[in-house]
Amino acid sequence: MEKRNGCAHSAAFRLVSCAALLVAGAGSALCQGVISGVVTDHEGMPVAGAAVSYNMVPVLGPRGRIIAPVVLGAVQTDSSGRFSVADLPYAAYYVCASGTQPTQVRSCDWDLPMGVASLSAPSPSANVTLALGQGARILMTLADPGGKVVDIVASQIRGAFGGNLKIGAKRGGWYVPATLVSSVNGVRTYQVVVPVGGTYQPTVWSTLSIAGKASPMSVAANVSAGGSLTTGSITVGNSDVTYPLGTIQ
Repeated sequence: MEKRNGCAHSAAFRLVSCAALLVAGAGSALCQGVISGVVTDHEGMPVAGAAVSYNMVPVLGPRGRIIAPVVLGAVQTDSSGRFSVADLPYAAYYVCASGTQPTQVRSCDWDLPMGVASLSAPSPSANVTLALGQGARILMTLADPGGKVVDIVASQIRGAFGGNLKIGAKRGGWYVPATLVSSVNGVRTYQVVVPVGGTYQPTVWSTLSIAGKASPMSVAANVSAGGSLTTGSITVGNSDVTYPLGTIQ
């Protein structure tokens, strides 16, 4: 166990100090919060071995700057699908579960309800149920024969991306970034796990030039340098869908 800013914690999570969490005399009393709960599948059955991530809701000050520390971490559910995290500072936390199957939709993606746990001295513990969705994969392929692509990943700091391509999918007001799952012989394959039975729009942003025909579009889709592309719509049933995006020029 380590102790930072007055809060003892294990290597399961880390504390990024943006401002002092404890003021003089506060002691460790602020670090007695507990988040526990269960992860279930779309049929309500508990999921063993699911990954549960949690992060403190940022406290923003003037100009949108974070003025309090941020706690991040992840744990796994036990054989009964349950999890527990202790010694947390009192605050509000977002909690999200990822399943053990490739077609399970994360509990916080799309229109699934976001898990929120609020910890305080009057209510130091919170219990949440995180329900995974039944999903399928949109597999988007992009030819990159010259090896020019540098992916922009969600963990990068805004304004310091250092990449040139971002792929995802949207439905209505919801957007989920894609994950690179393979890069073989100059062909990159990205995936987004989506709830079954919906219609989605694969999206691309890039500073590179992309040309090609994005099936099932009936017209060629071209992206010039610095532009963006929203492709045609895909209706996803119970099976994975493969969607060619085109070729990096």
